[in-house]
Amino acid sequence: MMEPLHLLHSPIVPPTLAWGAYLAPGDRDDDLRRTWELCLTGRVRDRNWIDLCNTSRAACRRVVKSIAATNMASWLHAEFPRVGIVHIVRHPFAVASSLTKLYESERAHGTGREWDFHVFQVVDDLVNHSGLLDGPLADRADQIRSAWRRAGHPFDRAVLRWCLENVTTLSAPSPGVDVVFYEHLVDRRETQLKTIADHLGIPLSRKVREQFARPSRTDYHWHSDDDRARAARIDDWSNAIEPERLRAGLGIIATFGLDDIYGDEPTPRLTENRFVIR
Repeated sequence: MMEPLHLLHSPIVPPTLAWGAYLAPGDRDDDLRRTWELCLTGRVRDRNWIDLCNTSRAACRRVVKSIAATNMASWLHAEFPRVGIVHIVRHPFAVASSLTKLYESERAHGTGREWDFHVFQVVDDLVNHSGLLDGPLADRADQIRSAWRRAGHPFDRAVLRWCLENVTTLSAPSPGVDVVFYEHLVDRRETQLKTIADHLGIPLSRKVREQFARPSRTDYHWHSDDDRARAARIDDWSNAIEPERLRAGLGIIATFGLDDIYGDEPTPRLTENRFVIR
């Protein structure tokens, strides 16, 4: 199920919801809970958006992809404890490079406002309306607002967005949420996928294993041989960032205290043992 909380596309978003809204376990939000019940029970169908990647007419399982919901992972686990949650995080500079390219292409071709929304409104909502700076990030609120006011370049804003979407899970992961680093998933896919399957309580079938080497249709490197493609997925961004953007991005990451996890290297640092390195 594709992004059921996407503010531009989803027909079931509660009217008062902000992108990246933070909810702590025990917080009450009846509208949001009903929205998640619709998704998790499969009682919502929408061919224009939510079902874009759904080819099953009668599914017995479902996967819900929701970047807009990263800050409610612990709340979701408390409200729906039987639902497995996997938080996959990729290097902020890889994400920001991709988002910047999409934004600049959209601007150059005048094709719409999709990526303008992701670079500007989403970041502003995360700072002003998500509840993060009044809640778990209150002790860093002044520094984060200063970083937000300085962030005029799309790359800088995308790094800021990445931090705001991931900091709660990376700083204090819930025991019901499996944190997976994208770089490890690409480089150690056999063990990583088994760990995910074990966490979700589903078998990793032979059919799934046979598809390990098949790239996504959205993978720009799908013509490459497997080893080259795997390397490109991890570090293809590293030579494309201007020094000024690199310095700004590193400063933003440090503002959130996440510079022990990611820096200018293409793979996680993990100098502190916050996570089990699989």
